Amino acid sequence: MVTKDSTRFTRVQSRGRTGDPDTFESFQAADTRAAGNDAFQQNQVLINHADVKLVNDGSFEDLQEAIASVVQDIIKRDTESA
Repeated sequence: MVTKDSTRFTRVQSRGRTGDPDTFESFQAADTRAAGNDAFQQNQVLINHADVKLVNDGSFEDLQEAIASVVQDIIKRDTESA
């Protein structure tokens, strides 16, 4: 699942969790670390290996519809190949 940095930062800010970055710059620094060239999360490596990428820039309902569509496609693919 991928989302624009600005959208993700807005969502992080809205949850108000202690320890979350309080500026966009600190958010980007944390995100760069999580993207990983070291032994941390290496999120970008995971994203690059994903079979499916969902863009999560819309509403919760949009996300639910996108997930349902992907699940249906997987079920259809698996049924046809069986």
